Amino acid sequence: ADIYGPSIPRMLGISGKPTSPDGHKLNPMENFGIKCMSIGFLVDEDTPMIWRGPMVMSALNQMMSDVNWGTLDVMVVDMPPGTGDA
Repeated sequence: ADIYGPSIPRMLGISGKPTSPDGHKLNPMENFGIKCMSIGFLVDEDTPMIWRGPMVMSALNQMMSDVNWGTLDVMVVDMPPGTGDA
């Protein structure tokens, strides 16, 4: 997934931070009927991402399992245009 240059918030016109009603799982952000989660919602856009493989994998696991996705028909994972550790 695109951890180093997340563009989902900009592409979907969403800003702000996701909420966590129970303090454990995040609610996905939503626009145009599309639920999404991005590292771009969790860090400032100007913050450089210098994470290595283990940190990236941990973030990906959290975005997959620690988000209140509900029932989904499809899950799309935005992949980076370049290369990275994950």
